[in-house]
Amino acid sequence: MVEHVYMVCWIYGEAMLLVLEILFLLLLGFGVSIIANASGVEGGMIFVPVLFLGFGLSMQDAAGTSLTTMVFGLGSGSLAYAFQKRIDYKIGLLLGGMTIPGAILGSWVTQFVSSRVLGILFGFVLIPLAITMIIENETPPRKGKKNGENAWRRRLVDRDGKAFTYSVKSPLLGMSVYFLIGFISGLLGIGGGGLRIPILILLLGVPVHVAIATSIFTMVISSVAGATTHLDLGHVRIEYVMWLVPAVICGAQIGARLAKKTEADILRKIFAFVLILASIMMIAACIAS
Repeated sequence: MVEHVYMVCWIYGEAMLLVLEILFLLLLGFGVSIIANASGVEGGMIFVPVLFLGFGLSMQDAAGTSLTTMVFGLGSGSLAYAFQKRIDYKIGLLLGGMTIPGAILGSWVTQFVSSRVLGILFGFVLIPLAITMIIENETPPRKGKKNGENAWRRRLVDRDGKAFTYSVKSPLLGMSVYFLIGFISGLLGIGGGGLRIPILILLLGVPVHVAIATSIFTMVISSVAGATTHLDLGHVRIEYVMWLVPAVICGAQIGARLAKKTEADILRKIFAFVLILASIMMIAACIAS
């Protein structure tokens, strides 16, 4: 009789732990997706440390599970931004295409190389970039030779009729950097939004709202490439993905709407502060690994 009671209590306790774990995954996916799609900081910088430190997954499994989850969350957010007409598809396809070979290479390398040191370096690189985003204010593109006569001039009008006119500087350099971002994305299981948006804004001269929407679009491309490779390598934990996916899909829609209603300067600073927090989490996870 006593053993029967113990068995019932053990089963009940295990069931409660499972319910709490599922609830936590749903809340985690929903909250992270809102932040990611509103600010442009990809959820992987939060998912990877939480899955590694909180759930005990290996860095490889955390990376693969994170990338697979982000395919759905970023895809949902990208659809919302497409409806708002704030994605610069020409820039997105050009730069996003460069991330595909990088993401495949990075995902493949995970089976041979520890990502610990690279993750720490990545976090320390992002922090000064975030501080730069806080200090500098968004300014309109400057005319004249500083932008170069051959600068790629772009004009985008969103669904509300708001026009974004800007000149894209150094597109070839941007393509090279995006290949590297794709590699980091596949290696660490993050979308690389922490680098994509500063590159779009500071290096290429893209307005904040367009940069976030376009960055989300490009992250879908590299996430699909990286997740496919991780899935082939057996680094995706479906039992976590199945609960995270519905949450990130719903959260993405809210995040995209929040970004639309937020002023560019405020959005820029929110992105920077979230980036600093995510970078610290990434560094902590890598040090603990």
